[in-house]
Amino acid sequence: MIRELIEVRETDSWEDTCKRLGTFLGLKEPVPSCVMSRAIDDAVYAHDLISCRNAPEFLKGLLNDPANRSYEPARETNKRSNRELAAKAAGALFKWGMAGFSQVNTETYERRHNACLACEHLIDPPDQIVYKIALTKRTERKVCDACGCVAARKARIPTESCPVADPANPGLNLWGEPIEKDKLLN
Repeated sequence: MIRELIEVRETDSWEDTCKRLGTFLGLKEPVPSCVMSRAIDDAVYAHDLISCRNAPEFLKGLLNDPANRSYEPARETNKRSNRELAAKAAGALFKWGMAGFSQVNTETYERRHNACLACEHLIDPPDQIVYKIALTKRTERKVCDACGCVAARKARIPTESCPVADPANPGLNLWGEPIEKDKLLN
């Protein structure tokens, strides 16, 4: 349906196709790759995009739908060796121990963890022994691709911080906390 509507040709690149759909929808930029993939794969979603192209708020909702994530191409994760991950975990454990093994309050945990759940860096753990040891069936299994940490655990520890800067809030990380400049990734 989408392919015919935007006249996709065999010679078009993926980027050209995303750009053409963005133009068709009245956007100034190409649609994200995951939106294009979902529109090709899901006729109902494609219909909704077409129907909402003149309703910017509805279109924005469709473009930012969390279900689009499942259509993102598999990306190469930040490769860290088991040794690097174990050393980082040991350092965090030591720092946490020096602070008395305390945990953040429920409100702080929920704010942090919800930010992690909404983050593009949250992924399934890579197939590495360190994650197989650290993650049991009882633990939440998502890890942060930006730092390599188990997100649900890191969010509980007061001595830890998110390493990604919030593009909308200079000086804050994605947890909405002041940036620790020596740990900043973006």
